[in-house]
Amino acid sequence: MRWPSDLWLTYRRAMIERVRVPAWVVVSLAQPLLYLFLFGPLLKNLRSAPASSGTSAYDLFVPGLLVLMAYFVAGGAGFGLLEELTAGVIERLRVTPLSRTALVLGPAGRDMTAIGVQSVILLAIGELTGLHVDWGGALIAVVMVCVLALALSCLSNTVALSMASANGFAALFNGLSIPVLLLSGVLLPLSLAPAWLNDLSYVNPLRYAVDAARSLVAGNIQTFDVARGLAVTAGFAVFAVALSVQHFRHAEA
Repeated sequence: MRWPSDLWLTYRRAMIERVRVPAWVVVSLAQPLLYLFLFGPLLKNLRSAPASSGTSAYDLFVPGLLVLMAYFVAGGAGFGLLEELTAGVIERLRVTPLSRTALVLGPAGRDMTAIGVQSVILLAIGELTGLHVDWGGALIAVVMVCVLALALSCLSNTVALSMASANGFAALFNGLSIPVLLLSGVLLPLSLAPAWLNDLSYVNPLRYAVDAARSLVAGNIQTFDVARGLAVTAGFAVFAVALSVQHFRHAEA
């Protein structure tokens, strides 16, 4: 069976491209660090807020930054696909005997790797600023965020391939960023929101990942939020991968 070797080839190619532009990795990690050091200190008065998972505001804030990082890194994967589409790389790959599933999962695996490494770095730095980390639960949270990155990367590539326009994709991505992130509770817990806004947030799969990440990093592993977050994230990933593979094959036809 050649599918595993095809996946390795596409993953290796995507990783080599990423390593050739190390500034991209630095910039993608710099954004959540700026939130951590510039926005985090403003949240110290939230120590007694409802749904707080610890005595520090960073216990609420840093786990949310993991999801924010996944959104911007993996959610922006479509920009890279559009560059390759314009350069004719995608067309050349389509005429090869490579598995179409591998062509989808290879770049997504690159994004998962980047998010995994950056998440561990962010948690380690967050611990120095006041975050209380249970590393057993935190590692589960990192795995969950990597699966979320898989879903977002595949979904981003699907949308980009459908639009085939960098300007259109940029407008859509930037336009969705604020409502998606606010309705996920990344920056502030949605327990502080009015009931209608809290109810509306449940249509956003990122909301479940944020709730689960906060519980996991705090060491509260056997909770409903964790079980629900893991289930929703896994289901979201299966849906996004299936949609991306199907759309890639359809676009090829």
